[in-house]
Amino acid sequence: MADTTIRRSIAGTIGLAALSLASAAGAIALFADGNWWGIALVLIAGGAGLGAYVGPQRAKCPHCGASMSAESSINHCKSCGQYASADGGALVKLAPDYIDANAIFAVSLHRLIKPGFITGLPTSDMRDIRWPTICMVCNAPATAVDPVDIFVTRSTGPTQIRLKLTFPFPRCESHRIGADIDDHEVWHGDGFACDHAQLRFKSHRFWREFCRLNTIDQRRAEYQS
Repeated sequence: MADTTIRRSIAGTIGLAALSLASAAGAIALFADGNWWGIALVLIAGGAGLGAYVGPQRAKCPHCGASMSAESSINHCKSCGQYASADGGALVKLAPDYIDANAIFAVSLHRLIKPGFITGLPTSDMRDIRWPTICMVCNAPATAVDPVDIFVTRSTGPTQIRLKLTFPFPRCESHRIGADIDDHEVWHGDGFACDHAQLRFKSHRFWREFCRLNTIDQRRAEYQS
C-alpha cells in the first residue's frame, strides 16, 4: 500500500513564492508610475506569500497511489476520480456512506445535456438520465421523487438557448426536496445545490451510483472540459 502521509509540496511552495515575488515587483513598478492598480498585485503577492508560508499539501491517493492535493478535509483524485479524507496526517479512503453537509460531490450539467441530433443545439430532454434508488440526502431507500424545474442558459457558438430542465430528485420520507432559483441561476435547497450548472450531492454513495448509472467518468464529472 502506498504511503499516503500528507507532506508539503516543495514545487508548489516554490511556485507560490515566485508568484509572490513577481507580483510584489509588479506592484512596486505600478506604484512608481502612479498606477493604483498595483493594489491588486499587492493582494496577489500577499495571498501567494501566505500560501507559500503555509505550504501546499499533497499526498499519494489511497485508491490508486497517484500524487493528489491534500489541501482540504475531503479531496478528489483527478487520476482515478475517487475521494479521500485527511485523517491523522494522512489520506484515507472516504467511507462509501459518507454524507457531506456542504454537498461537495459534483456533476456538471455539461455531462448530462446532450446536443440535438439535427441542430447541434442543447436539448432539455432529461428522460435518459438514470437515478439511484436511494435518497440523495441520507442514503435511505427512496420512497418518492420530487420533480424540480431548473432554468439554465447554454451557448453554442453565437447562439444562446434557455433550457427548462426537470429533475426528479429521489428522496426518502424524511427529506422532501425544495429549491429556489435566483437571478444567478444558483440552486439551493435540502439535499442538493447547483452553482453555475452543476448538480451537487451530499451523499457520496449517491454521487458514485449516479455516475455509474449514467456512464460519467468520475475523474472529470465536475469539469467542463
